[in-house]
Amino acid sequence: MAGVTRIYAKKRFSHHTSPSKETLIRDSSGLTPAEKRLNENEDIKLSVRTYDDKSSALEHESSDTYSADSDGYHDDHKNFIRVQSRRSKKKNRGLVNLSVDSRIINKPWIVLGDFNQTLHPEEHSRPPTLNIDTKMRLFRETLLEADLADLTYKGPKFTWTNKSKTHLVAKKLDRVLVNDDWLSLNPDSIAIFGEPDFSDHAVCEMSFRFYNFPLHNEQFMDHLTDLWYSANVSGSAMFTIAKNLKLLKPGIRTFSRENYSNLERCVEDAYNTLLAVQQDILTAPSEAKAIMERLAMEKWLTLSKAEERFLLQRAHINSIQGVRLASWGLNIQTACCFCSNQDESRDHLFLNCTYTTALWNRNFERLDPRRMAFLTWEELLFWLRVSAASAPSTLKKISTQSLLYNVWRQHNSAVHLNGFLPLQTTFNTIDREIRNTISARRHRRKFTTLMQLWIR
Repeated sequence: MAGVTRIYAKKRFSHHTSPSKETLIRDSSGLTPAEKRLNENEDIKLSVRTYDDKSSALEHESSDTYSADSDGYHDDHKNFIRVQSRRSKKKNRGLVNLSVDSRIINKPWIVLGDFNQTLHPEEHSRPPTLNIDTKMRLFRETLLEADLADLTYKGPKFTWTNKSKTHLVAKKLDRVLVNDDWLSLNPDSIAIFGEPDFSDHAVCEMSFRFYNFPLHNEQFMDHLTDLWYSANVSGSAMFTIAKNLKLLKPGIRTFSRENYSNLERCVEDAYNTLLAVQQDILTAPSEAKAIMERLAMEKWLTLSKAEERFLLQRAHINSIQGVRLASWGLNIQTACCFCSNQDESRDHLFLNCTYTTALWNRNFERLDPRRMAFLTWEELLFWLRVSAASAPSTLKKISTQSLLYNVWRQHNSAVHLNGFLPLQTTFNTIDREIRNTISARRHRRKFTTLMQLWIR
């Protein structure tokens, strides 16, 4: 390291400035003691350079390292270990740096793929320990600093297996991460993990809720095809697809406005027109009026089916899988798995259920004693953005993330396993996760006072 090289340079300097009488005496090897020391020093120099090159490579990978030149820090072995421990942290800085990029900041952002790291010990089928290790802590810190969290997902608990015949291991390595702006823009988007097929990773599909009744219009796909091929875009395949999708938006809006604007009123007008034509046929029948009746009937059926699909989809936006499957005629329990008082909608499960409300109230006791339970997600998001001296926005986000995650864990445990944990046990888990998160980042400026605010 630099410190070792500096020590070696001092030895060389003292040797040449103060030669001793030993330089005049030679032994059987033909070398004087001074020449022997010079050769030994050359060997030291070579080994130091090799060691220094390795350490420089490590330091180059890390943006937060301590060198041997630091005041009061000259232990090269400790320095090497310190640099080694920073290597994984450098890899996580990419997400943080990208999150504050001017092209992304304050915009909806989604990151998905294989992160090759678990976030919780239970995301490992055979965890070596139930404690949070260094890599897991760094991954948590990265997501927190980048303001990213798991998107609501469905599917298996694990997304990867080593396919070993003797020691099978499964982990959750694949994730879909989003920021608050994404959730505000796409509150009903979900990730669906499926079977791996030929791979060792589960396939992931993104599901976005949109009103799909225009897809049943026979003219819509032709209109969409004309818009797609009329776009004159050149560039890479990815750029062409992204640009074409942007160019489709105005055309789709125009089609929807011309055909489905004020849908309920259009259905009513089409129905009245059909009745008028039928009345006219019964008064004075003719082939021309029969054609008018057929056209009026087609228009009314098209609009009425679109309205039906619109209302059906709108009714399911706030529902969870059990309610949706029950609407298809399956014999599935739709009541909330915690309180059994209402159907298990998204808003009820995370905001209004007595089990969840009690957890929120315990959160409020520490962060915002005057706060009442949230009625809508907009209230929750607004509360998260407002920072106060007694409840900084960072602490609110940490506690909310942990609370929502543990509510969903208990929901899955109640549905798929043998029930859910008592309220106090769940809150103890939330409290422990929040303390661990704050403790792991206590050296950062935003986190220096959070522990005092949380445990007061």
